[in-house]
Amino acid sequence: MLSSLKFESNSLNSLSVALVQERLIELGFYDAGSDNRGWLSQGTRKALALYAGLSEDAVAVDDAELIKKLFAGTAVTLSI
Repeated sequence: MLSSLKFESNSLNSLSVALVQERLIELGFYDAGSDNRGWLSQGTRKALALYAGLSEDAVAVDDAELIKKLFAGTAVTLSI
């Protein structure tokens, strides 16, 4: 999953990024919904930073512990 979380990559729609966006929106971090589904850009990065309590510059989109925490208590598992 983390290998699919690349900021503004040129790859096609990423299911992993879409899952992160959906989870952030579910938790009330609606900026994640401003990006195209599956495209990790400014809105998703901002939502992830707010969730983590960090600045956008400080948040690492591929931080395994942060993503594990985001999906804690869900059926989604992290694979690296």
